[in-house]
Amino acid sequence: MPLPLFSLKKRQELYFGLFLKEDQGIAFIFEEKGGRLNILNKEKFRYSNGWENLIDDVDEVIFRMEKETKTHLEKTIIFIYSHLVDDKTKEIKRPYLNIIKDLFKNLELKPLGYIETYQGVVDYLEKEEKMALTAIVIELDKTNLSVFIYKVGKKVFSQSVGRTDQLIEDLLEVFEKIKGTILLPSRIILYNSTDLDSASTEILAYRWPNDLFLHLPRVEIISEEKLCQSLISVFEDQIKQEEEPDSVSIEPKKEVLGFVVGGDITDKQKEEVAEIVSQKPKFKIPINFGLLMNKLNFFSIKKIKINLPKFQKLFWFIGLGLIAFSLFLTEFYFHRANLVVYLPTKKISQTINYDFDLSSPKGEEFRIQVATISGEFDQNKTVTGKKEIGEKAKGEVVFHNFSDLEKTFNRGTILETKGIKFVLEEDVKVASASVLSDNSAKIPGKAKGKVTANEIGPEGNLLKGQKFTIDNLSPNTYFAINENSFGGGNKKEVKTVAKADLEDLEKSILSLAKKQLDEKIVSQLNNKEKYIKELTNYQFKETNYSKEIGEEASEINLKAKITGSYYYYNQDEWLTFLTKSLSKNIDTDFSLDRKKINYQWKKASLKDNKITLEADVSATLMKKVDEKRILNSLIGKNVALLDKLLKSDFGALGYEINIDPQWVLIKNYLPFFKKNINLKFSNL
Repeated sequence: MPLPLFSLKKRQELYFGLFLKEDQGIAFIFEEKGGRLNILNKEKFRYSNGWENLIDDVDEVIFRMEKETKTHLEKTIIFIYSHLVDDKTKEIKRPYLNIIKDLFKNLELKPLGYIETYQGVVDYLEKEEKMALTAIVIELDKTNLSVFIYKVGKKVFSQSVGRTDQLIEDLLEVFEKIKGTILLPSRIILYNSTDLDSASTEILAYRWPNDLFLHLPRVEIISEEKLCQSLISVFEDQIKQEEEPDSVSIEPKKEVLGFVVGGDITDKQKEEVAEIVSQKPKFKIPINFGLLMNKLNFFSIKKIKINLPKFQKLFWFIGLGLIAFSLFLTEFYFHRANLVVYLPTKKISQTINYDFDLSSPKGEEFRIQVATISGEFDQNKTVTGKKEIGEKAKGEVVFHNFSDLEKTFNRGTILETKGIKFVLEEDVKVASASVLSDNSAKIPGKAKGKVTANEIGPEGNLLKGQKFTIDNLSPNTYFAINENSFGGGNKKEVKTVAKADLEDLEKSILSLAKKQLDEKIVSQLNNKEKYIKELTNYQFKETNYSKEIGEEASEINLKAKITGSYYYYNQDEWLTFLTKSLSKNIDTDFSLDRKKINYQWKKASLKDNKITLEADVSATLMKKVDEKRILNSLIGKNVALLDKLLKSDFGALGYEINIDPQWVLIKNYLPFFKKNINLKFSNL
């Protein structure tokens, strides 16, 4: 017969999911029923101080979700955007990976791996449409975007770039890299941005070059609800693959981050798994209760002649000893309690100023380090300048002089007809007028001269017989007529490099450099070092333009070397400094946990080698209690006495307790061994 003391109630498998973005996240509790995953609970949360306080933020979310669902979370899957993953190694980028590892370690979670979000989107679309995907999938985060191009279900291109306020310029930057090699699909799919409607409108309204798209692209939006459902679906498929009979399932106790669920485990991870599997348990108790019961039944069935009265005490002793031994094992190894005590808290806030002299850092309790960084960048831009080029019309005119004196017209004299001005190319001397012998008419002096139109264009191409005025002279005395047509005038408009093009290109490449160098800085620092972004100053070290201002061109290229100085500090040193500063105004009855300190840079400036910092700091204080005294008072206590004990003796506001296992004899009592009581303090 089975022993009721060792029976356990079977529970459905639970998984904890974390969808991590740049400044916010979504937490899930998944419950597996009949091979399907259902959302037991879901909560969106915004980071209190970026990724720096992610562990505290997730801890609070887990606490609320566990309290609401009365569950305990361990197995965890991470969903992330692709710009957080190194495209070459396919591992989470080092700064984020270090934070996620610390998250699993501090919150005692078991990592299953990570899934890139776009995989869920593609899987969802192909299942819904029942056909291989051909589309451009665009993943939008706060300051980054990723582009994935699929042709008949195959990913042919992918890239992540920094995001600016100009979405079209960002996409053109990506598309230019594959221009002429891939004809882009005319279907664009957007997901997860704060303003998807605006983004889709911008894409639809833009006139894309014909060499990029064969047809005008259409835009579709994946809602956040569908996005979350697609992530659940792809995770569900991974779990089913892991549970296939032919597959080998190994769940190591060490960190397994860095490989996608369902993917291959690296040799290093296999060695870590083998090391854990090969470890021998500390205790091994070779007791087979089924075999023991069979032996006892064998003696009763065979009715061997034994003088029971003589052995009655021995049987009772053995029976009681087994029961006592079982109770001891249960109490020592299995009986556990998780107790959260809610203590009174109060919040404080303060603006803290700090001045640091870079020239004399010795002796400072909080030091700021300085380092340099540089990079070479290359970027193109379509020019916006315009100018007209062409030829001036030319021809010959006959000057008429009706005055009684000889007249000389100097080179550069302006002639005009129909509003069109011409310039005399050479000096022309015209004789005076003469009278016919019969005095019947006055004959003007005449001379020929070559003229050129003052402006380029076909307007100067005149028919013969046009009358020209000459400077400000009286047209009745002096004028000119062309006896032949003028020709050669033409004009066209061309694109040229404008000064604004150079300025815009410098701004664009500097913005690109800031994003890429900022990421490089973060990757160079360890997880305890933080840099003050506000103090970073980037400058052009070298610039090389492909064209000059005014030069005819369709686009201009800038190759530049950009350098900068960045300033960073040790997070532990800064928190120690803040703790000392805040502790001056803390009541003796309350304690400050540095993990509960949040800060936001309000001001950071550098002048004459001196750094001035100003930060808004807030913290949650908790009432001081004697943890050892509380533990000693809890040993073996009935749960019914906790309310009075904790509230009356220690001033607690409340508590929450979970006892495992839920067996009849022990479910209402705390363990007798302090090591089995997991005591935590928190605030309501």
